[in-house]
Amino acid sequence: GRRAVAGRLWRAAPYDGVGLTRWRCARGLADAVLWAAFAPACRQVVTASRDRTAQPWNAHTGAVLQTFEEGHAFLASTVLFYPDGSKLLTAAVDGTTLIWDAVSGTQLLRLNDTGRSAAAALSFDARQILTGSAEKTAKLWNAADGSLLRELPAHRAEVTAVAFSRDRRWLFPGPSRG
Repeated sequence: GRRAVAGRLWRAAPYDGVGLTRWRCARGLADAVLWAAFAPACRQVVTASRDRTAQPWNAHTGAVLQTFEEGHAFLASTVLFYPDGSKLLTAAVDGTTLIWDAVSGTQLLRLNDTGRSAAAALSFDARQILTGSAEKTAKLWNAADGSLLRELPAHRAEVTAVAFSRDRRWLFPGPSRG
């Protein structure tokens, strides 16, 4: 079942170890938090958890704003806000990447065969998504309609990390065995 979760918001500088906000949630998570990301305006933190959920939280009070819990068959280990805060991207060990409306909680897109590592990145203009795959490749997707744009050639091992350069000129797929 669900249990109370403690959270703490820290000041990034001067790294003095003083928490600015400490909150305790009455309704928390059933399992470990595996990823966290701030919303663009920094009023929310979204978490991805081993209990297959993604949850946006009020960063100052710790209140759970919504729970995204349908769609992934196994743990959600990556979650990202779109730059405008309107959507969430979640990726899970079940090899799926999902796009959600951040307000309504409606699932908008489902990308299949995105790899067990849940490696996913969103371009800075939110037009493309880069994921791993089960075939030891990286996949580049159209973020608007979920169509596969390109599959990047095979690596020696599963792709476990992906990134876009800020200008979208470079893609980085990192394999698990170098």
